[in-house]
Amino acid sequence: MIKYIKIFVLIVVFSMCLRFNSYVLADMKITRVELQNNSFNVILNNSIEVLGIRMQNGEIIFPYYVNKGNIYRQIVITNRDFKEYFKKTICEKSFPENAAETAFKINKFKLVKNNKNIKAFASVIFDGVLEVECRIMTGKKGLWVAWPANKENGEWKQYFKFTDLLLKRAVEDKLFKDYNKRNE
Repeated sequence: MIKYIKIFVLIVVFSMCLRFNSYVLADMKITRVELQNNSFNVILNNSIEVLGIRMQNGEIIFPYYVNKGNIYRQIVITNRDFKEYFKKTICEKSFPENAAETAFKINKFKLVKNNKNIKAFASVIFDGVLEVECRIMTGKKGLWVAWPANKENGEWKQYFKFTDLLLKRAVEDKLFKDYNKRNE
């Protein structure tokens, strides 16, 4: 009986490892890297771009902002294997020729009360490995999504943008739908 339990556990662990590794390695790919002003701009799956990434002591430093002494990280890699792949790919500059479609899911969603412009805070996870914080805002033209950016020298600098406008529309439509559903 113990022999069968051990075999079953090994099969389960092995299948989880295969599924986990193939998910990370098959879905999200770095398709281009540009060096600009001592930082990297990285395009993932030919659909999203993260700007202003730095490498410091072998670690990836994503853009963040500081407010009242608190550090706010708006872009985070959520998977250790993908983080290693990310570092290795940036250093070796070897990119795949083809990339899969980028999947996403809304991870966090919190309505904001008593604020004139900010209506909700949310985060979106792309392909299960890259989490990006955003805000749903309101303006003269209605609702819009503010993706990671920071004010530098009086101008706003974007740290995240979509290169695939269909993906952007799908993500933002889902955010607006969730906002409207929760705000009823």
